[in-house]
Amino acid sequence: MSGCENIVILSGFLFCIGLLGLVAQSNVVKIIISIEIMIFASIINFSAAAGDFPIKSGHLMILVAVVLGGLVLGVVFTIFNSQIADDRRVNLLDKGRDNDG
Repeated sequence: MSGCENIVILSGFLFCIGLLGLVAQSNVVKIIISIEIMIFASIINFSAAAGDFPIKSGHLMILVAVVLGGLVLGVVFTIFNSQIADDRRVNLLDKGRDNDG
């Protein structure tokens, strides 16, 4: 097998791991991380295919995949930020109830 075939097999393996995580998980953050694994597997596949074609169309696909990965990470950080803000509000309310009672 050549180097390109090994890279495609690796990206397929990573994509399957991401797909398994997407189907098996019920936590939103774990599902988003599984989607990230699938996106990075496609980035690896596009980069392997970009070297074989005379027209470098794989570079555009890599750029699209990186942008989508960044958007997913932005959603993950927003979820974490909202959970931390909710935890702080609950803690402040609990302290206020303890001081009043």
